[in-house]
Amino acid sequence: MIKYIRQVYYEMRHQKMMTWVSISCTALAVFLVMSYFMTDQLSTVEVAPESNRSRMMYGGGFEYRGPDMSASGAMKYQMIQKIFGSLDGIEQSAISSSWDDNVSGSVNGKISQTLDLKKTDGKFWRLYDFDFISGKPYEDADMETEAKKVIITRSVARYFFDKDDATGETLNLNSVPYTVAGVVRDIHPSLIATFANIYTPLSRNDIYDDSEYLTGGLMVHMLRTPGTTEESLKQQVEQRYIRLNQDLKKDSVEAIYHGAPHNAEYLASGIFGNWTPDLSGEKRGRIVAYCVLLLIPAINLGSMMRGRLRHRISEIGVRRAFGAKRRDIVAQLLGENLVVTLVGGAIGLALSLAFMTLLSTYFIKMGDAGPTALNFTSEAPPINMLFTWRSFAIALGGCFLLNLMSAFLPSWRASKGQPAQAISKTRI
Repeated sequence: MIKYIRQVYYEMRHQKMMTWVSISCTALAVFLVMSYFMTDQLSTVEVAPESNRSRMMYGGGFEYRGPDMSASGAMKYQMIQKIFGSLDGIEQSAISSSWDDNVSGSVNGKISQTLDLKKTDGKFWRLYDFDFISGKPYEDADMETEAKKVIITRSVARYFFDKDDATGETLNLNSVPYTVAGVVRDIHPSLIATFANIYTPLSRNDIYDDSEYLTGGLMVHMLRTPGTTEESLKQQVEQRYIRLNQDLKKDSVEAIYHGAPHNAEYLASGIFGNWTPDLSGEKRGRIVAYCVLLLIPAINLGSMMRGRLRHRISEIGVRRAFGAKRRDIVAQLLGENLVVTLVGGAIGLALSLAFMTLLSTYFIKMGDAGPTALNFTSEAPPINMLFTWRSFAIALGGCFLLNLMSAFLPSWRASKGQPAQAISKTRI
């Protein structure tokens, strides 16, 4: 083993240009694939406060039709209870506003700013693992009393109060004073289910909506118990739609089932709502893009590998003349290829992490957050949100396999040549 390592090191030192070009191509492949993976996995990666994202399910769209009317929107609290209440296989659930409101935040001596407001119930803070810098969550009882409490992110606290611990301070929202109940770390905007600048309890009007409309402005967040499948939940919900439509017949109205509840991937796709989602086309597109990102550097690597071997035919002939075995020659060439892959992979990984951390704001989908809301998001995407060992292993493994395919056949053909022909640089 040490002999192979020394041989690999010697050859790479004496072919610096070809070695670094090969490393650069591998680094480029890993950089492209990892950047693509990082962007793609933001919709499903599990990171605080959405640490159980793979088990989360959501229901938020509601559509109904009649002979003289039709409506499509979010859900009323009463409808959420009918359709999603007490489902088998749900460990916890919470309710929030279906979309964030833009409100004006102000305190004396500071310029007012537009903030993204999410309304939630008290269970929301037990369902998700927010990191509280100070204070504590509000409770369901605060909805009944319509307590003027607000939870703010750290960047909002720093802007309005010049400190992280702003618990107990007063923040005016649309000129109405609210008491800061707690301060949480900023949430990255790609975490659509939890992102906001500020959070307040749902009001009594949100809960006891007695309007004649079947739609409202709420959505439900549900955590599946381990072992419960998405399909089993969908079957339960579909049966509830059937029962609901039996009740709605008297009004000549039909509720349209669109495959709810949906997972985090559907929520992040932007098609979450009142039409039946189909992400199969997007998945096929991702697979094609991944293959293309690997194929382009692979073609270059294959060409360079053949070029390197053409320059080493004489060397291979001399070694064969002195009794070197084919497997030793092939092992050395493949060893060089492995070193190139590992070094290039490390460089590509470092570049992709730096690129995504510094420039992700310019090309990552940020949900529905507006420009002003993003100004109050001081947190860059955390490393554990961008990087997973699984995605790196896939990217590096793909590059290694392509490098191996590019190197093995030329190496084997070169090792099979006759020593005399190889020494005279005759084509093998």
